[in-house]
Amino acid sequence: MLIRFQEREVTPEDQRVKFISLTKSVQAHPDFEEKVVNNTDQQNSDLAFKKILDEVMRKQRKQELELYKLYAKDDAFYRAFFDTMKRMSSVNR
Repeated sequence: MLIRFQEREVTPEDQRVKFISLTKSVQAHPDFEEKVVNNTDQQNSDLAFKKILDEVMRKQRKQELELYKLYAKDDAFYRAFFDTMKRMSSVNR
């Protein structure tokens, strides 16, 4: 997934660093272990992951405004981003 920000492309390395940082923020959320990782109900786990990811993205929106705009307004981007973050957070079962 290559992201374009204001007529410039983010390098794959920049993108990797952003995704790793966001993944760490998701994993550090106080509800992550209990409500996502240790949740045996896949649907509830996905809902909890969505809530945590939404919260992390809202907190990061000032630093990552262009990414947040894509996340909030582009359904195809959101789905791909959600799936990528879920895989990176090691919760894809």
